Amino acid sequence: MRACKGLLLLLLLSPFLSSTPLYKRVVPLSPALTEMVAALGEGGRIVGVPTFTQFPEEVKRLPRIGVFQNVNTEVLLSLHPDLILAYREDVKARNICSRYKLECRFFAHKTLQDIQETIGGIGALLGRTKEAKGLNDRIRRGLGEVKKSVPRRLRVLVVVDREIGSFQNLYVLGRGDFLSELLDLAGGENVYTGGLTYARVSQEIFYTSKPDRIIELAPSLSERGLTPERLMQDWERFQGGVYRGRVSVVTDPLAVIPGPRVVETARLLRRLLRSLKP
Repeated sequence: MRACKGLLLLLLLSPFLSSTPLYKRVVPLSPALTEMVAALGEGGRIVGVPTFTQFPEEVKRLPRIGVFQNVNTEVLLSLHPDLILAYREDVKARNICSRYKLECRFFAHKTLQDIQETIGGIGALLGRTKEAKGLNDRIRRGLGEVKKSVPRRLRVLVVVDREIGSFQNLYVLGRGDFLSELLDLAGGENVYTGGLTYARVSQEIFYTSKPDRIIELAPSLSERGLTPERLMQDWERFQGGVYRGRVSVVTDPLAVIPGPRVVETARLLRRLLRSLKP
């Protein structure tokens, strides 16, 4: 009788004791979260991805569910997800999850520490704690190697948005973001000294900060029917070409994704700072 009770208790507890992760149909609501799931070896569980997801290759053919803060509810529900991964600021995702009683987990993504904590959190959810720790260890080692290899620091202005054909509505990278941290590791000193993460500034910043290098981030350039050469034309004309040879236009989305490939982003920034003319 006692043996039968023990067997019954084991059967009742088996779903919680099983090493098989609970979630089978995962929908990450950002490219970075998608990359994290895949990097932990669980890309096969993803059933839908954000519209502009380009990496990894294995998820390119999956249904597209919209963009940050603008998820297509009908498509999302049709995928029957048992786990949705989203950012804390994603109000629409919160509303959808609440209304339709969906399992959702929300994460931070602003800093490098946020990125590593998110990797750890997703690893715990998917039964990949060991893999998450290994990935975070590799990220820390990789970033440490980038920092050690920096020959000297350069003053850098990172442009994140502006009007094409002019330098009106100029936005630059500020402080407190993973990109600013990576820029620092790669040997760049951000010339913007204000407290905003991304700041709208006037053209006066070029005169007052005197940057050694300028990096313009334009990951959605091709979607706007433009080329890096078109942006470089503006820089060639700006202030009589004073920044000729010191500007680099970056179109790779990798540069703005707070995901598991941040070491590659740091190496890219280091490479750009080294290659531009002094």
